[in-house]
Amino acid sequence: MTSLSSSISNPMVLTQILRYVSVSSLTFIILDILTNIDDEVELYFERKHGIGTIAYTFSR
Repeated sequence: MTSLSSSISNPMVLTQILRYVSVSSLTFIILDILTNIDDEVELYFERKHGIGTIAYTFSR
């Protein structure tokens, strides 16, 4: 049986880990956008634009 450190140093294992992390991060971002779309539409289109709205827009 191989040790954990030797399997983590394997480039194929690192590539697979990177893929899992990328997919999970993208899934989280999409979920965040979909769950907050109503609030963001209200923020962008139904309110007066101020410095807070502009800062929030650039941070998103």
